[in-house]
Amino acid sequence: MGKGLFETMQYHILILCIISVLLQAYIYYQIKNHDGIVHDKFFDGAFHKNNKEHMLKTLGFYYNPKNWNGLASKKVKALLIVNFAIFVYILIRFFLI
Repeated sequence: MGKGLFETMQYHILILCIISVLLQAYIYYQIKNHDGIVHDKFFDGAFHKNNKEHMLKTLGFYYNPKNWNGLASKKVKALLIVNFAIFVYILIRFFLI
C-alpha cells in the first residue's frame, strides 16, 4: 500500500526545512560579498557560531523583516521573503493543522 498522508507531509516539511537552510546559506554569502555593514552587524563575521547571542542575532535578522531595511540588494530581500514564507508555513503546519 502507498504511504499515508501524514508520512508524506513529514517529508514535505523536511524538504522545506532543507530548502530554508540552503537559502539562509546563500543569503549569508550574498550579504558577505556585497553588504559588509549588514554582515558585520548581524553575523559577526561568521555563518554559524556556537553561542546564544550570535544565534539570536542571526535568527533576528532572518526572521524579522524590520531588519531588512538596510539591504541594498532586492534579490536578497526577495530571498529573505521566500525564506520567511517557508518559516511561517512550517509554523502553521506544526501548530495549527
